[in-house]
This record gives sequence, C-alpha cells and structure tokens, in this order.
Amino acid sequence: MGKGGGGIAAPLVAFAAYVAGRPDAAIYDRSLFEWTSDPNRPVDLGA
Repeated sequence: MGKGGGGIAAPLVAFAAYVAGRPDAAIYDRSLFEWTSDPNRPVDLGA
C-alpha cells in the first residue's frame, strides 16, 4: 500500500472544484502506483 498525504488533501480539492462549478471532479481512492501501472489510464506529466 502506498503512503503519502494526497489521500487527505484530495477530498478538499474535489470539494473546492465542486464549489467552483465542476461537479464532475472525482477522487481515485487507490495509490498512484496502481493508477500508473495501467498504461490505458491518463497521466499528465506537466510541462
């Protein structure tokens, strides 16, 4: 199981997005490692 602080901050960010008019905001409730292990899932590496 991955460790980090993202799981604590994610609900607040999703709620802020909802309040800002983005009701489609979602929280992935697993680890980033699990997400990135599937090549079909999108990953934004930034600029």
